[in-house]
Amino acid sequence: MYLETIGSVNPPASAVGQARITPPAPVETPAVAAVVQAIDGAHVNKALEAANRMVQSLGTGLQFSIDQESGKTLIQVIDTSTNQLIRQIPAEEMLAISRALDKLQGLLIKQRA
Repeated sequence: MYLETIGSVNPPASAVGQARITPPAPVETPAVAAVVQAIDGAHVNKALEAANRMVQSLGTGLQFSIDQESGKTLIQVIDTSTNQLIRQIPAEEMLAISRALDKLQGLLIKQRA
């Protein structure tokens, strides 16, 4: 509702043609969440495979993947001649810190409940 329309017959020109429709809230059930996560995971895996194929065709040593424990995207720079890891983003140390913080957060929530 526009405040300018109160007491007048004609709505303001900016309001003409604008629909104010609010979509219904999505229903979040464990089954729906699992399906959405599986679909998202499938799309992410396909995108990672496509990115890896494209990068490998260019002859670079980049590799994209997902960390299984944290779900974070990993980018690895690999020496193509020795197949040795040069650099990883985020670093393995940062992933370890993230995992430790997740465990700590889980312990705090269990103690509060």
